[in-house]
This record gives sequence, C-alpha cells and structure tokens, in this order.
Amino acid sequence: MRDQTGGTLVQVTFSDIVQAADNIEGKVENTPLLYWDDVSNLAKAEVWVKFENWQIGGAFKARGAYNLVSSLGSGDFVTVSSGSFGKVMAKAIAEKPGASLTTVVPFTVPEHKIKAIQYYGSEVIKYGAEYKEAEAFAYDLAAQTGRRMLDLESKEAIAGQGTVALEALEFEDFDVILAPAGSGGLVCATAIVAKNLCPRAKVFGVQSEASPAWYASFQAKKLVPVEYKSSIAESLHGGISQSLLDLALEVVDGFVLVSEASIEYAINLAAKKICMIFEGSGAVGIAALLSRRVPDVEGKKVLVIASGGNLSLDALTDIFKRYRD
Repeated sequence: MRDQTGGTLVQVTFSDIVQAADNIEGKVENTPLLYWDDVSNLAKAEVWVKFENWQIGGAFKARGAYNLVSSLGSGDFVTVSSGSFGKVMAKAIAEKPGASLTTVVPFTVPEHKIKAIQYYGSEVIKYGAEYKEAEAFAYDLAAQTGRRMLDLESKEAIAGQGTVALEALEFEDFDVILAPAGSGGLVCATAIVAKNLCPRAKVFGVQSEASPAWYASFQAKKLVPVEYKSSIAESLHGGISQSLLDLALEVVDGFVLVSEASIEYAINLAAKKICMIFEGSGAVGIAALLSRRVPDVEGKKVLVIASGGNLSLDALTDIFKRYRD
C-alpha cells in the first residue's frame, strides 16, 4: 500500500512486536513498572509509571534501535535524530562489526545529546532549524553516498518501541495509557499492543503545546502544518508522516496537549518526590494527568510511559530554581 505522499504505509503487527521482544532480549533493560502514590492522589486515579528513563541510553528508543540493528549486516549507515535515538543507534551500531554511522541532527538538539552520540563513534552533522529539514538532508545524504538510511519510522524500530507496552501489559491491565508522541512510533505501537492484550484500554498520545503536530493532524484526519516553538520537550518536535497518521487513526484513541509549565512541574515533582530524572518528553504523561488534560481518568487505572531521562544538568537546575518548594 502507498500513502498520499508516495511513501510505504507502515505495517506493524502484534506479532512483529512479540518478535522484537525476542530480538532485543538481553540487549536492553526490562524497566520498572511502579505505582506512584503522589500522582495517584493528585489525579484521583491509580497511576502506574513505566520508567524508561532507566533504559540503556536513558530512553525507550534503545528498543527500536537494537531491533532495527538486529536485522542489519555490516556497512555504512545514516540516521536522523533529535538526540535520544541517535545516541542508542550509535551505541548499537558500534557493537556491530564492520558497521559505521553518520547521524544528522537539527540545530535545536542540546549539546549534551550531541556529545553522547559522538561518544559511541558516530559522525554528527548539524543541519536545519527543524527536524524535518534534518530528515530531508539525511535522506539526500544516504542517496548520494549509497548508504542505507536507518529510519525511526521503520517497521523494525516501531516494533521495538512496542515492547515497552508489551512488558507493562504482561503483568497489569489498564483503563487508560498515556505515551509521548514525537514521530508517533511509540504511541502507535503501544496502541497495537493494547488492542491485543487489553482491549478496554484507551490510548492517548501526549504532546507539548509547543509542538502540536499530532494533535492538529489527528483532529483533522489529515496532515496539518503547525508552528513549532521552543520546548523543554524538544525531542517531540518534528513533522509527522502520512503513513504513521494513517496508522494512528486506526489504533490510537486521541491526542492531548500540555503546557510547558506543566511539563516543568512534572519534572520537578519526579525529581523531588521519587528521585527520578525525566526529560521533557518523558514528563508529558504526568503533566497531562496533573493538568486534567486526559478525559475520564478519575477512579481509573492509568499507565504512563515515562519515555526518557536525558535532561541536562543546566535544564534541571533552571527548573529547580523556578520551583523552590
């Protein structure tokens, strides 16, 4: 099948996600799933958190990266990243004999994330003010140099991301599931797992008001151009594809937006109450609950995917200064 933009429609099944779990076993962490009483009391719900900030590389994207790399042989590769995916992809490629990686990042990516990518031996090229510009450059670079493009929206990467929900739903059932929405792979894969293991669960993607692409396009049922602003959740920036929008319209129940202030509050709460560091994208689910953006959660059992913890010390210090409670 082909989407409206001429790309291949994403085809990810529950079986693909189960196979991905086998492929990455022993290479990534089975992260904690814990009840959080503070947020539960504030949200008047039973809130459980899947702590992907404890994952290798500090984010859930290690799952997709290792599943994708498991299908590769030797060779030279190109990828594009807003930070976390590039870091874990660089690590996975570094462990692959005869493989090398060039990572393209937009200028908005924080320096600490760039250094983390370089640490594992990947060349880093900065290009573009927005993710979509960096992505277009990466595809051109791959085509011009004969290297394979490793795409965060590939079937293998998305299936790997679905193992977050697979682990959580193996032990618990939920009424509502909240997942950050950047490229959209995590929330779509989470919804596929939920439809198979916990059909009653409503799955919502969460974005910052500073990057509302998913919210606007899902509402309109078509790709909608939006304005991007500076955000503490910069890894959720970037355009979305028609392929993933089509998939989301089939399996995801909705998208909600949260303010920058609510994201910072959630980061502050996690650090001070449970000694957990969330990056902005990892905190949006908690922000959505505490700011009452998710419909019909009172008295319900809620799973929040805290997708990562790659927050710079400077950013965390600035938040602490604003929240001295």
